[in-house]
Amino acid sequence: MKTLGMFLLVIGVLVSLFFITALIKGRPLQVPAPNNLIASDATLSRILYLASLSPSSHNTQLWKVKVHHLSNKVEVAIDADRVLKVSDKNKHEALISLGAYVQTMVSAFKAYGYSTQVYFDENTQLALLSYYKDPALSNDMDLEQAILKRHTDKRKLAPVSFDLKDLLNNFSDIEFCKKGSDSYKIIYDNSMLAVHQLSSDDNYNKELASWMRFSDKEAKAKLDGLCADTLGMEGITKGIFNTLMTEGIATSSVFTRQSEKLYQDQLEHCAGFIYFKNEIESKSALFETGRTLVKLWLFLTEHEISVQPISAVIEVPACKKELKEKLGTNVSLVIRVGKTDNYGSNKLYRRNVADYVQLED
Repeated sequence: MKTLGMFLLVIGVLVSLFFITALIKGRPLQVPAPNNLIASDATLSRILYLASLSPSSHNTQLWKVKVHHLSNKVEVAIDADRVLKVSDKNKHEALISLGAYVQTMVSAFKAYGYSTQVYFDENTQLALLSYYKDPALSNDMDLEQAILKRHTDKRKLAPVSFDLKDLLNNFSDIEFCKKGSDSYKIIYDNSMLAVHQLSSDDNYNKELASWMRFSDKEAKAKLDGLCADTLGMEGITKGIFNTLMTEGIATSSVFTRQSEKLYQDQLEHCAGFIYFKNEIESKSALFETGRTLVKLWLFLTEHEISVQPISAVIEVPACKKELKEKLGTNVSLVIRVGKTDNYGSNKLYRRNVADYVQLED
């Protein structure tokens, strides 16, 4: 009996230590405060920081930036080293991410009273943005707050209490399909087929795992990819994730099956999907999709409507083709939308702008 009692005591202590460790590791991630990249221009430094909050696939933050701050020009290119080589071979998502970054910067400039012009070179895939202080514009701190607040929401989302189609009338090249509609079912079915196919691809799983951050220490060191906080975890759930999860577990069949179930749960719990249409899928069209995404996302943020991009159906060619045939248009991007009791906040988990912004003059 003494031996059994001692054994149970040891087990109890170990379990307690595990949960204490998990609780400690479940504390919110503290990210570094933004720095002033250009000491002589705090406003431009702020705008560059706000631009860094742009969405990107797997939070790869795949942009390289050159700032010509004396001539009021910014060049933005794709960082090839950060492109997803398995799931984004054709740079489909990379080009959307590039457009999203540029539009976030455009919005940041507008928030501080600047007008902008954007040019995108189809051949070099280089975006050039010029800016100037516009006396007709005043500072728009509500827009800045929308940029700071915007985030991806992976939680269960509920229907909205008004007609989203009416709200989205000012946006062209997008379609809202309400949950339960024929178009919703087409996207749902093909999304589930796509995620099942991707989950069975070892190379895809390894690539996804390589962008996951399994501890706050790793997250703070890299400031990119998918950490527990950006995956929507907090408290004991985050602590258990950071205590037990490894790259090996993340690529296991048990984990991928669980991820499929989570994906299905997300698809089923939303107000519906919004899909982006391109008649011709050129590099310029994908760049513009990214710009439209940010305009729409900031608009929805102001209405506290949550958003999560659904990329699997675009990453599997057969499923993407099925969407085109059944929806009657080429689909470049799909997002799920809906409401929550609490909109939440952006974790501000981004690289230091000095790591990828180069000052040219």
